[in-house]
Amino acid sequence: MTPRTLPQTVPPARPTPTVGAARSRAHGPTAALWHAVELHRPTSEVDGACELTLCGSLARVAVGESWPPASRDVCPACLVLTAR
Repeated sequence: MTPRTLPQTVPPARPTPTVGAARSRAHGPTAALWHAVELHRPTSEVDGACELTLCGSLARVAVGESWPPASRDVCPACLVLTAR
């Protein structure tokens, strides 16, 4: 008896997440900052939604804003985490 060869299965390709910009709220002495968010869903589903950012903050996704935004108030931790 010879072992039957099983067909090679290839896992489905996962879409590469894109990095979007999200704006946090100011809390006390902390200023509102732009943060990076990995987007795994279509942008129509996340526009204005509160998401967990790369640095661990919660911020509202701004689909119209690219990452990194051309602004001075950008989260330094998110800049480091998205540097390639």
